[in-house]
Amino acid sequence: MFNFFTSIANFIETVVNYVISFFTSLMVVILRAIQALAYLVVVIGLLPSYLKVFVFAMIGVSAILFVINKGSD
Repeated sequence: MFNFFTSIANFIETVVNYVISFFTSLMVVILRAIQALAYLVVVIGLLPSYLKVFVFAMIGVSAILFVINKGSD
């Protein structure tokens, strides 16, 4: 009888640990994305002005292509 309650407790513990791990991982991904964006802003700020034009053009074209591809799903 006690093994039954122990197995239920272990199952609940596993589910709770999974949920906590999921949200922790989600927060780490969000934090890393923010850090990557901040890094890109700093790196683009350090580029010479004649290279910034090409970087912004590449980012703009990729954003347009991303939006266009979203409509085809």
